[in-house]
Amino acid sequence: MISNQKQVHKQTVLLWLTTIFVLPLLVFAGCGSGSGIPLSDVSGSITIDGAPAVGAGVRFSPKSGERTSTGQVGQDGKYRLIFSPKELGAVIGEHEVIVQYKGKLLSKEVVVEDSNTSTINLELNEFKKAKQ
Repeated sequence: MISNQKQVHKQTVLLWLTTIFVLPLLVFAGCGSGSGIPLSDVSGSITIDGAPAVGAGVRFSPKSGERTSTGQVGQDGKYRLIFSPKELGAVIGEHEVIVQYKGKLLSKEVVVEDSNTSTINLELNEFKKAKQ
């Protein structure tokens, strides 16, 4: 009788340990950093009259209504878009690009191609004044 109770106790403990350690692994395995939205890792340069637009902020807003990607131009005139805290890039497809530079908002339409990486260089003289 006692050995039967020990066997049941062992099975109960094993079941609880499995639940405690395996279940969280299964839950977290389904919570990857990916959003499931097709992205391309977008980077490039932003210039004005050929000179780096240092400090400019850039926002790619997909025409599809998906989440916006943002970036900041560094001292070298280059930017890289961030889609979420864990993902780089922008949604594949058509975008309205808004650049804020020296108090001005400028816009232009671009297409993010369906590839792993996209280099999109932007010249602010080709932009128009953005609608407020």
